[in-house]
Amino acid sequence: MARTLLKVLLVEDDPDHAEFVKLSLAEADLTTFELERADNLAAALDRLQGSHYDVILLDLELPDACGFEALSEVRDRYPDIPVAVLTSNSDPRVGVEAASKGAHDYLYKGDMNARTLERAIRYAVHHQELFLQLRWFNGLLDQKNDELQAANGLLNRTNEDLHAANELADGRNDELETMNDLLDQKNNQLQTANELLDKKNAKLAELYETAQQFVDNVSHEFRTPLTVIKEYASIMRDGLAGQVTEQQRDFLDIVTDRTDDLAIMVDDMLDVSKLEAGLLSAWRRESKVCDIFAHVRPVLERKAAIKKVMLETSPDDDLPDVYCDPEKVGRVIINLTTNAIKFCGNGGGVKVWARRNENRSEVEIGVTDEGPGITPENLQLIFKRFHQAGEGIKSSTKGFGLGLGIARELVDLNLGEMHVESELGKGSTFSFTVPLCDPDELAIRYSQRIRASDDRPECVALVVATVDAPLEQAVSNAVDEFLQHTFRAKDFVVRILTHKWLVMARCPETEVDDMLDRLQAAWVETNRNMPGAKLPEITLRAKGAWPAETSAKEAIEQFQLELAAATEEPKGARVLLVDDDRELVQGLSIRLEAAGYEVITALNGKSAVDRAIEQPPDAILMDNYMPVLSGLEALELLRENPRTMDVPVIMLSASARDQQEALKQGASYFLHKPCGTGAIMTALREVIAEPCLAGTY
Repeated sequence: MARTLLKVLLVEDDPDHAEFVKLSLAEADLTTFELERADNLAAALDRLQGSHYDVILLDLELPDACGFEALSEVRDRYPDIPVAVLTSNSDPRVGVEAASKGAHDYLYKGDMNARTLERAIRYAVHHQELFLQLRWFNGLLDQKNDELQAANGLLNRTNEDLHAANELADGRNDELETMNDLLDQKNNQLQTANELLDKKNAKLAELYETAQQFVDNVSHEFRTPLTVIKEYASIMRDGLAGQVTEQQRDFLDIVTDRTDDLAIMVDDMLDVSKLEAGLLSAWRRESKVCDIFAHVRPVLERKAAIKKVMLETSPDDDLPDVYCDPEKVGRVIINLTTNAIKFCGNGGGVKVWARRNENRSEVEIGVTDEGPGITPENLQLIFKRFHQAGEGIKSSTKGFGLGLGIARELVDLNLGEMHVESELGKGSTFSFTVPLCDPDELAIRYSQRIRASDDRPECVALVVATVDAPLEQAVSNAVDEFLQHTFRAKDFVVRILTHKWLVMARCPETEVDDMLDRLQAAWVETNRNMPGAKLPEITLRAKGAWPAETSAKEAIEQFQLELAAATEEPKGARVLLVDDDRELVQGLSIRLEAAGYEVITALNGKSAVDRAIEQPPDAILMDNYMPVLSGLEALELLRENPRTMDVPVIMLSASARDQQEALKQGASYFLHKPCGTGAIMTALREVIAEPCLAGTY
């Protein structure tokens, strides 16, 4: 079969992805592609003005066009050239909107390969050909409609002469029937064309859904047989299926090691897809470097033994805790050490170390080898995907070349940096940093990275997440994992207490409320899917949103205020407890005193006002329905007195009708009776930390 030649204009600002498209088109089976590239919309329009192209591949994220602006501009100026859009957004609604704005096909970058790219281009060209044929057909139909109108006019004139020329009228009626038959025929053809277009759109939706499922399925389809291979190799190596020789045991060790390599390769390939789609998540938390080393050491020792390489793991003692996703840091260590072992060769040595960087509040982890070293030219290229610095040194170590690029992305995900030093003939040192678990320093580091990033967001919002305390550590970990995975990986989530988190999220100010609503809905769904493990309610409050470029300092200052106010319990704070139920007062007093509060009590509203004026407390917890003076009446008097006007008051009532009046008169919180002690404790912590806070539990 003769190959088709198509001239393609790629509008893409990312050189790495442009290279990927170029390589993919070179692998096409049925088509020869002549590819030209423009890295922005303006350059693309210049090329289109001077040259003819069979199809346009258009990225939706260009530096000089936002979203669908580029698509609209291209379709308005060059409606006869088919356009297939490329996007990193996996939301199917993007594809629907792209089609509504004139795109002939839609490709999600995370699932793109040579086959899908060629098919999308051929489909776009075919779709445009059908569209042009349909337009020609519509023109013909319009022409026939004009003829029909002319025939109808002639018929009208003929009807006026009906009495004088019946035979002529009969002839005209025959002509009208013929024209109607032709119109019916054309309408049937148009209906057939529309049905074909509907089928194509349905097929496109099906292909998109298939692409989405691929990433989920590939993990299972690859890992399950790899697990089986590894397990049966282990059974044979341990002699459970019969005695094995020392040489056979060595061979089985190699099988196990290469199986692990393939599993890591699968992880890397999946992470490439997730990274490009912005879907790779991380559970960053307080972690111990020694635990990370202990987890990866057996894997590294086995690989070193197989290659007959001397391996030394020597992290410094008493390293401080770091803030990271330990699984991803472990993967980076395995990746760097595996590369070092491969290039070091038999009899060489590899050292894996960790030390504190006192000047930058971080721990540096590194891998030093005695390999052949890397040339200065290759040092600039080794982190590029599919590149292998050792291609001219050891062909036996060739692989996919994904590892170092993924490793650097994982380091960046953990707010660290990767470095490499090498000297030809002496060896190389790959190292990366992991920040210490210091929320204040972490927030500053995160803010600096936002300002320096190429994809700087419009705004940064500060969100406070809390749950009722006291809280078991396992439940706190479950909440922490939920928040870390539900917010995006490029957001910053840090647990400052077992029941409190601070979040710096990349989110426009106008979308903060919608973001919190989505998080609440996701938490409800998470809770519903955990039968037998009731999780606490989570409270999310936005403290504000600031422009990322100009007001990062204000965001950090607010973060630091929240951090400074966070204590497990405000020890020594004085609480005035007011209720006419003596047993309730006694029970709550015991609970509050056990939590470290100083408790004073009153049994009616008048006594409460007198005691508060005489001995101003840090907070007042007061019922509404009491003798002598109600809670609302006492609240009014407290707000009028200079000594108590700023004391936060938490009102309790069984009547929801009291809520609006209590908050209107200046109550800081309103609690519905009956309420748990957890809600009372949370409310007290909040109003003592922020006396101006107002809300409802």
